[in-house]
Amino acid sequence: MVKAYAKSAVDWVVSNGTTTVTATDIMKVWVDDATLATTTIAGGYIKTHTIESEHLATDAIMSSNFVSINGSHFSSTGSYLDLSSGNFFTPNFGVSAEAGSQGAYINGDVVASSGKIGSNTTNYWEIGTVYDFNASESAAIIGHGTSYI
Repeated sequence: MVKAYAKSAVDWVVSNGTTTVTATDIMKVWVDDATLATTTIAGGYIKTHTIESEHLATDAIMSSNFVSINGSHFSSTGSYLDLSSGNFFTPNFGVSAEAGSQGAYINGDVVASSGKIGSNTTNYWEIGTVYDFNASESAAIIGHGTSYI
């Protein structure tokens, strides 16, 4: 049996004795293929594939496909989180911290099997299931106090 040797100091022979693996191949596995991407630094602009950090200081995070809808609390695509103001925009969900429009905005259905919507323990709408309202089966309800729909 002929023993295989690597062609250079940065190549390794794998256990089958016939295939070599380069240091770059091993690095790709170690860093989750991040070596496939390029990093560009130009002034205050950094573009790269992956940033991993215990702490990150920034004012906003925006997806690369974010497109805002002027005058709306939603985006047409992508997401934008403004960490300075507290605003958050996605295609079907938005949060505004701006004076005059503070609140959460939802485009579509809100799906919940239980919970409360409201400002305190006495003024809220409750979502739940009731088993005794002259019906043979349970049904989801939403209501306030003694009024339910």
